[in-house]
Amino acid sequence: MSAVTFNENRIILDTRLTEDQFSKAKFSDRLNEKGTLVTVNENQFTFSPWQFTNTTLTSSSLIGLTGEAKKGTTLLELISCKEKAALTVYKINLICRAIEAAVKEKIYLPENGAGGIYISDDCSEIIFLPHLFFKMSCSFFDEKEYSEEQGFYVNENLTGYSALKFIQAAIYYKLLSEEFPFTAINQTERQKNIGDRNFIPVEYQVKGLNKNVSHALNTNLSQKALTEHTYKKVELSDYIFIDEKEMNLALGLEENGSLPSSKKLNEAKRDSIDEEKFLKEKEKKLNAIDKRVGSTRTFRKYKSLLFTIIVALVFVTGVILGVYYKKQNNPSSIGLTSEETVQMFYSAVNRLDVLQATKCSKGRTMDKYTTVLGNIYVTSKARSMYDPQEMSQPVAKWFCLNQTKFNLCGISNFEIEDTDFIPDIYFIAPKKKDCKMLTEENGAVLHNGDTKNFTVHYYLVLTEGINEITIEPTTEKLTLTYRKNAWYITDIKTEKTSHKVNASEFISIYENAKEYYGLYLTHFQEEMKLHYDFTPTLKELKDAQKFIENEPEEKPQKFLRLRP
Repeated sequence: MSAVTFNENRIILDTRLTEDQFSKAKFSDRLNEKGTLVTVNENQFTFSPWQFTNTTLTSSSLIGLTGEAKKGTTLLELISCKEKAALTVYKINLICRAIEAAVKEKIYLPENGAGGIYISDDCSEIIFLPHLFFKMSCSFFDEKEYSEEQGFYVNENLTGYSALKFIQAAIYYKLLSEEFPFTAINQTERQKNIGDRNFIPVEYQVKGLNKNVSHALNTNLSQKALTEHTYKKVELSDYIFIDEKEMNLALGLEENGSLPSSKKLNEAKRDSIDEEKFLKEKEKKLNAIDKRVGSTRTFRKYKSLLFTIIVALVFVTGVILGVYYKKQNNPSSIGLTSEETVQMFYSAVNRLDVLQATKCSKGRTMDKYTTVLGNIYVTSKARSMYDPQEMSQPVAKWFCLNQTKFNLCGISNFEIEDTDFIPDIYFIAPKKKDCKMLTEENGAVLHNGDTKNFTVHYYLVLTEGINEITIEPTTEKLTLTYRKNAWYITDIKTEKTSHKVNASEFISIYENAKEYYGLYLTHFQEEMKLHYDFTPTLKELKDAQKFIENEPEEKPQKFLRLRP
């Protein structure tokens, strides 16, 4: 039995509580708990508080809460219809548009599933019932009933506007595909699937669906749960807004969302796709999802063992490096100018080349720095052991490789302040056996103990989590010391800030720019720079291309090449 019914101009919510239970819980003192009334007038939405005003006895002699409303129905009844009439689709879309308007206006709505959202028959009012009472009523359902009323629509780990965008996306997904994105009846299993993004992207459920529509729904269903440290920054969440015009056309409604004059749905706007190709692509995607989710859960299951392996790898790497250092094929800063030594070090940071970094730095401070670099390297290798698609690439190289499944890990927009020297962050240091000692620089003879100071600026870019890229604009002040026969970085002081970028949105913009500009890297770079400050410079992209072409173990069949 549904939690919400209608009788004589009043909504009735069955609390499932006896009079005694209701009284002991003192719920009568909380009847002023607020829901939201949405008044609809010519595609304009006005929001005001709504609450239950009275109690009544249900047919089962339990307490029901009542509140004034026009005759109507719940979203649950609408979305449960097997064959959806045009008016039904219009009403469901109207509810989703009300959610969109509320989020844009920063108005909070109760985070209810379909059973707790009510729309009048004349479509002039939408009511989001008070969340406290609705969820309490749902708690008395069995797992199947709870899922239908509330569970299929909510991510329990999201709050605020992020939660509302998830609910909206779940409603649209069901309306378009006749299936829910996360279908597990058991709440624990469903939340596990939500956390692992274990759902079929909507474009593989609905043939020819508009790309912008599918991207918005998939992104809003893939939001990472806000942590204790970030819950106050809701405005920086991963959700994105939906293009209402494209969604209306995808549903078969008029462009402005109104009901067609024929009272029947228009032919939904869809791209033409071969059925056989569509099914093959869907099967391929399902296999990829199973593989990714399996890898994620295996990693989680064996993370303690993996930590032990990582520690062992660090130890073994240290032993190997210790032996390797004694050989003449080691990289060396002997013969390099001070600026070239800075270039050597940050090229090592960019490419996670621990050996090269240690060969142009000395001292306790720098040992700590290179240890952190080594840990990042080992972690990156460990991730790629479980799934080669988790391999990390430097930023400009990632742009050029044209394989968006790789992770990002490196620096971009690197510059040395107050110098004309233009660095190459894909620089390979010369081998020690090939070096000739540098005895003077800029006309001055070098002596043991001479020092130089530099300030560098760059972006550190890291893929973290399932759908998150961390950007850290960084400034570092370096001290270089000339010791015996070479420059070494002996001290470093770091200042940085940090912010997040949605990975799905970034990749979408990358793909669109690439598709529009083809392989003309200059225009492609300019377009990406309009969206993301950390986009590599044109020189960095050129240097990365040369690096790829000269890298014997990595010969990709296709990557972005510079064209005039």
